[in-house]
Amino acid sequence: TKLSDEELYTRLSHACHECREGINAVYFVTGGRFTIPEADAWDILWQVLFGSEILNFTTIVRTQFRKFRDAKATEQDTEEMKTESTAALRIMHNVKNPIMYVDNPPADYGATQNRKDSRSILLTHLVLSQKVFKPPVCNEVKQRIS
Repeated sequence: TKLSDEELYTRLSHACHECREGINAVYFVTGGRFTIPEADAWDILWQVLFGSEILNFTTIVRTQFRKFRDAKATEQDTEEMKTESTAALRIMHNVKNPIMYVDNPPADYGATQNRKDSRSILLTHLVLSQKVFKPPVCNEVKQRIS
């Protein structure tokens, strides 16, 4: 990161303050295939910062997928992601929830029904995510910075 130590601590403190009540869901969003740097960042998030418990609260969201209503197409895409990319496999192997498929075209694109349906899928998932994860690292960071 290009942040100074002070900026980094300020941002960490702010992030910990924001999740003081806990986290209901983490969405790892991709518009295509995962890259090695994304997989590396994900590894740091769950292995270093949050621990394996966060994997139970994480869902991969595959956006810009026009056939998001087609179960066969989503299954095929999931399998292709696993075989095409070691980065994707690293992420998908650890995340406990199935991939959520949506299509979110720009508002001026004209596919308003896809946008509405995708929004509904995401909101329904969020509403059903009632468990709360309180990352222990947030208390530790807050105490160290204070």
